[in-house]
Amino acid sequence: MGCSAARADDSAPTGDDAILEPGKNDDPRIFEAQARFKLGIQLYSQGDPNGALAELRRAYALVPRNRILFNLGEVAYQCNDHAAAMGYLTRYLAEGGAKIPEARRREVTRDLRELRARVGYLSIEHPEPGSRVTVDELDVGTTPLLTPVAANAGKRRIEIVSRSGERQTRTVDVEPGVTATVSFAALVRRILRTPPGVPLPAAADRPNRAELAMPSPPAAPTSPAPVAKAPDLAPRASTEPPSGRELLAQDHASTAHDRSDRMVPWVTWTLAAVAAGGAAVTGGLAWSASRALREQAGNYPISASDLRATHDRERSYALASDGFLAGAVVLSALAVYFTVRGAPGSHEGRPGQLEARADW
Repeated sequence: MGCSAARADDSAPTGDDAILEPGKNDDPRIFEAQARFKLGIQLYSQGDPNGALAELRRAYALVPRNRILFNLGEVAYQCNDHAAAMGYLTRYLAEGGAKIPEARRREVTRDLRELRARVGYLSIEHPEPGSRVTVDELDVGTTPLLTPVAANAGKRRIEIVSRSGERQTRTVDVEPGVTATVSFAALVRRILRTPPGVPLPAAADRPNRAELAMPSPPAAPTSPAPVAKAPDLAPRASTEPPSGRELLAQDHASTAHDRSDRMVPWVTWTLAAVAAGGAAVTGGLAWSASRALREQAGNYPISASDLRATHDRERSYALASDGFLAGAVVLSALAVYFTVRGAPGSHEGRPGQLEARADW
């Protein structure tokens, strides 16, 4: 149904519906509201409903009189903003009460009956209270929303902005007379582990978990400075040189010890590399699961069970990656220690070795 210019109420203000009563109130806001109200009626009669709607909204913001609500509802109806028109006219009847003439009440009631058949409703769910909700960039309140939100038929864009600044959006097809349930899950902050109040980085700037899992290459081992051996002042139990069998046994023991010292660092370096590889693989799987979860959260409709399954998979991979990464760090530290301890010159002055060779 369209609305003609004659339906916009441009008659002289009377009674409690008057915007301006000369000589009774000299508030400049009332004078400005009266001027904008008359301009809105004039623009409407000249065939500019969008300009009229803007002026009437400014007039109502200055002086929220019930009479302006009726004109707002009729002009919004003319602009095919059925959801806004239904809201204005519903408030007009509720706030006007018995002051509204019976003929006007019947007219508005008929319009509301037609509008209800042309709008749909959005039941918006979000677990975090205090999040700002907008529909097509129009603020409709904060969560939790106790009643469904009226919306014009067609594609509607819903955005949730949490108190920490995180944003989630959905695009929903609204059908006339149908209530669509739109569920948002507070998953982004838990997935990315972003502290509250810190804006999310762009996808291209986020570090790859596999890159974070790779340990830094170990520093080249440095040989410690040789320590001068203190002279042995203790008396020898025997002045006879050791036999050839005793020297051979000492050489075998020394060789076996050196071989063991050289093998330990390589074993720990190998285990550290394996742990780092595991961290890289599980980190990559966790990152892929996280990206899949964000894509699922941006699509509608999506079931809560699918979101929960993807989130649990991402969490398992992330924990495994953290475990591998911790193991790689510990094994790398042990490998560096064993490498430094087994470097040339670190075994100088081993008891019994140099003395035996000197006696030989």
